[in-house]
Amino acid sequence: MTRSAFILRGALGAGALYGAGAAGPFVRRAFAQEGGDAEILNFALMLQYLEEEFYSQALGLGLAGDVKKLATAFRGHEQAHIETLTKAVTGAGATPVKKPTFEFPIEDQGSFVTLGMTLEDTGVMAFNGAGPMLTTEEALAGAGMIVQVEARHAAALRLAAMEEPAPNAFEETIEMKDVLEAVEPFIQT
Repeated sequence: MTRSAFILRGALGAGALYGAGAAGPFVRRAFAQEGGDAEILNFALMLQYLEEEFYSQALGLGLAGDVKKLATAFRGHEQAHIETLTKAVTGAGATPVKKPTFEFPIEDQGSFVTLGMTLEDTGVMAFNGAGPMLTTEEALAGAGMIVQVEARHAAALRLAAMEEPAPNAFEETIEMKDVLEAVEPFIQT
């Protein structure tokens, strides 16, 4: 583990301890919907807001070369996911969650790549965990199309970090509560 990765992981742990209280009300509002597909789709929408804002903030860091190209392309993907999920939530008869304010502990290209891998992996595991709970074919198909792109994002960021792009034969799943623990430190309002 590099020094910057160690520092970043420590910052994430500290953020989990100190930042979760501020995000709690937002998270509760995000999931105070009817439940079912609408709740899951709103959950996915919140994650896409987080990832889109992550890439937007990263582009302000002065990224260079292929990493800048990745961040630009991925931000566009996340914007398309937001548009699609917003329509899906509305189509499910619910109100789309509002975009919160986010803050990320990224200062340079290395910290961007490290945190990007973590966020994308978390998103993939979240989609995999939520997939079996979706009740309509449309919601499941949409989630399936998004999770494939998120996995490609994670693989590309791993390559940028000179790591194995697909380190496991099977991807893990993660429950909503665990995803929330992972992302709450970045949610400011």
